[in-house]
Amino acid sequence: MRRFVPLRSFHTCLIVFAVLVATQGAFSAAPAAVSQTATPSSSVHEIEEFTGVFVADLGTVLFDDTTEHPNGRTLRLKRVRLEPGATPPEEGHSHDGSFVLSVEEGAICYELLSSPPILGTLTARTPQNTSAPAGCAATATDCDDEDGCTLQPGGTVYLPTGSTITQTDTAGHWYRNVDTTNRAVVYLAEDQEGMNAAPCGGGCH
Repeated sequence: MRRFVPLRSFHTCLIVFAVLVATQGAFSAAPAAVSQTATPSSSVHEIEEFTGVFVADLGTVLFDDTTEHPNGRTLRLKRVRLEPGATPPEEGHSHDGSFVLSVEEGAICYELLSSPPILGTLTARTPQNTSAPAGCAATATDCDDEDGCTLQPGGTVYLPTGSTITQTDTAGHWYRNVDTTNRAVVYLAEDQEGMNAAPCGGGCH
């Protein structure tokens, strides 16, 4: 079996975010003009989006509209902290673009929603010998080699520390912390459609 060595997730997302900024979006070759840059401060502000779910915007870069992206684009690096047992509303939310999600600490149970329509591909990669606890009814369980596994609509995967999710285009997701003792910390590097400089809140995790 090919051996998969998980990367430290914060550094993974930081590298992804830096590459997105440097190349004006790894998922688009179209040139764009930077209209605003928000750099993280020494004191990161967290917003409690839902009970026990805290989101921090670590950096945002806005790009003006182009032919390929008529509404502009937003690159953003975020951190989501889920306290033990924290469960956002089950309806989840959609991400209109691409992102890399990495688990820095603890573990989450992640579900790819069937609605809205899925335009891209979601690939999950987990450390070797990952097994889901009773609280996470995982349908994707063979994600621990270097190719990972492709999530199907309605599919669920257990993501412990060192795991990643890569999304290539618009899809909806929902995830929660099924551990009632330990917190989970997740980082997301996003390349999203539209220019939205507002801080995280209202379903941006």
